[in-house]
Amino acid sequence: MSRGNHSWAEDVGTAYTDARYRVGTRRTQHVTEVLGAALFPAGVGGLTTGPATEGEREWVFARSTDGAAAFAQGEVAIRETGAGADEWVAIRSDATVDAGRVIGVAQYAVADDSWGWVLRCGYGEVEGDGAVTADTSIVSAAAGRATNLGTANEEAVFGFSFEADGAAGSLFTARIDLP
Repeated sequence: MSRGNHSWAEDVGTAYTDARYRVGTRRTQHVTEVLGAALFPAGVGGLTTGPATEGEREWVFARSTDGAAAFAQGEVAIRETGAGADEWVAIRSDATVDAGRVIGVAQYAVADDSWGWVLRCGYGEVEGDGAVTADTSIVSAAAGRATNLGTANEEAVFGFSFEADGAAGSLFTARIDLP
């Protein structure tokens, strides 16, 4: 698959009411774009300085079908399952699930039944469940949030926290690493 050779007309902080790209399309945001914030404006992800602005980011185009409110910044998106489910149709995480089912983490609001870019690899903001500590592996949890890896579920790890979340629903900086 060719990556990084496409001319992108819109930035990764744009949500759509139509399938502007094929779901599952991946987009690499090169380090020069991340440092220049050309496609990751201030306020989208909240990352403007420090190590969180370093390195590349990989995004995937997905459709939100949670059946509720919009995906909010930091919410963990997982694959919908069941008959007729599409691989890149996202719902909020509802429990700790295998990392292979995690699509990524929303970095801006995407309304229900809309499309947008979800962060798959790189630094981003993640919504915690109130139990996240700094410097630990993280897994999906209920309500679209993330939590610390416990004594089991190593197959569910999708990232690493760089700070504590403070309280349930708070954002924390993490490195997301999904295949």
